[in-house]
Parts: sequence; structure tokens; C-alpha cells
Amino acid sequence: MLQSSKVLADEISEKQKVADETEHKIDTSRAGYKPVAHHASVLYFCVTDLGNIDPMYQYSLAWFVALFVRAIAESAQSEDLEVRLQLLNDHFTFFLYQNVCRRGCSPLAALSINIAKLSKCSRSVPFVRHHSIKQLSCSTMSPELSTGLKLVKLPPK
Repeated sequence: MLQSSKVLADEISEKQKVADETEHKIDTSRAGYKPVAHHASVLYFCVTDLGNIDPMYQYSLAWFVALFVRAIAESAQSEDLEVRLQLLNDHFTFFLYQNVCRRGCSPLAALSINIAKLSKCSRSVPFVRHHSIKQLSCSTMSPELSTGLKLVKLPPK
């Protein structure tokens, strides 16, 4: 009886070690995706702020999460974590922009999303001159969004 208890205790101990190693691997993997979570949270608050400018742009957290999950599933894959993070951020940003613009293509949405992205990038600052937005230079900005921004016209002061 004592021998079987010892064997059972050893088996449980081994299984606990395996579970601890698996937990550590999961935590490490999850931590690698924190930049994507931060990027998505910045974009979420950017999109919710659009509702303060025009009530047409009111979105729920459930809508945003569903869009985010769909973007994860549809984005390009990569084994390299840095490449995967960039692919996720680029795909989700453009996917979000497309979905926000379905309610009426809005340069306001492009501006808001790019300013949110630039707030994370210290190498560029947007500037306004002669009532038009000049191309913003940030290595993290997708070409689709920067091209769209060139067309934005601001009202005169």
C-alpha cells in the first residue's frame, strides 16, 4: 500500500513539472503578443473617440473584439514573432479602417487611426500646412493609410 502511494506521488510530481513547464511556455508566448494588444487598445480608444466627433461613428466593444478576432484569423502567418506582430498590426489597422469607412468613407477615420499609430512612434509627428495633411513618415504606418491621408482636406481656421 505504501509503495503504491509513493509511485502515485512520483507520477503526480512528474505531471506537475510538465504542467509548470507548459505554463511557462504559454506565459512566454502570451507576453510576446503584448505589443499587438497595446496597438489594438490604442485603436479601440481611437475608434470610440470618433463617436464624440460624429454620432455616426459609435462602436461597441463586442463589435471591436469580433473584428479583432476575425483579423487575427485572416492575417498572414509567420513563424518569426516580429514579422507576425507586424503582420497582425498592419492587417488589423487596415481592416479596422475599412470597416469604419463602410459607414461613409471618412478621412477623419484615417486621420484618427494614423494619429493613434503615430502616438506610439517617436520618429514622426504629423503636421498641417496649407489646410492639407502632408504624408506622415513612420516605419510602422501602412502604405494604404498614408496614401489615404494625403487626400484629407481640413477646413480653414
